[in-house]
Amino acid sequence: MLCQRHVQVVLALCLLLVLWQCLRAPTDGLSPFPWAPSLLVSPAARCTASANSSTWFNTRYDMAVGPLLTGTAHELSSDVVQWWLTLQGPRNGIQLQAIIQQLFSVLPAPTGSVRDPSRCRTCAVVGNSGRLTGSGHGLRIDAHDWVLSTYARVKQFIKADRNKVLILSPAFLKYIHENWTQRRGRYPSTGFTALLFALHACQQVSVFGFGADSEGNWHHYWEKNRWSGAFRRTRVHDADVEFSLIERLAAEGRISFYK
Repeated sequence: MLCQRHVQVVLALCLLLVLWQCLRAPTDGLSPFPWAPSLLVSPAARCTASANSSTWFNTRYDMAVGPLLTGTAHELSSDVVQWWLTLQGPRNGIQLQAIIQQLFSVLPAPTGSVRDPSRCRTCAVVGNSGRLTGSGHGLRIDAHDWVLSTYARVKQFIKADRNKVLILSPAFLKYIHENWTQRRGRYPSTGFTALLFALHACQQVSVFGFGADSEGNWHHYWEKNRWSGAFRRTRVHDADVEFSLIERLAAEGRISFYK
């Protein structure tokens, strides 16, 4: 068996995206995770795409890049493994593929594509910016089929439905880092990662709680602005680049951005 430290690396690797349905039933009649083993198939209306095609978007967006690890047979290229392990610090001979194999001995592997063009799925990506406080967007957020939480700390022991756990592929994170943020910052923020996941999984994407508040402060909504610019100063993520990408996506009609 892998040692406990390796299990912790598994948890760091997962960067679990936990999705949940809104209070109302989804309009497409799907279960929260249509590619999970408990797939419920039902007809749904097609989306009427209104997004404009542009060279800027087409050079960055690659539908062929799958957001999720798909099971024990999922092979990561050597450059992806090297990039990912560099972010984790000292490697200590960790065998990433062996960790993935153990991971899927516990969790079921996805059984279908993350995106189905025959179904119209509306998704809200909710960030943790201070501009979210008092925004009044609660009902608008609840009106979407899916809501992404931008981050949930993974505990060693948690009570959860394993059929509702998705595991992002390190290759998808590297794709965002190279194609979108263009290597600005060490790696993309969890919020921006969730947004790109939505662009690959949903036909209509609405974005809330990103960027500075009305007074220009960059902070989380639960903070009291004592260090309102800390997020921008860490250099782990490039907040300005990510925010400019969100505004460009909104300008091109790829997302709806609520400020």
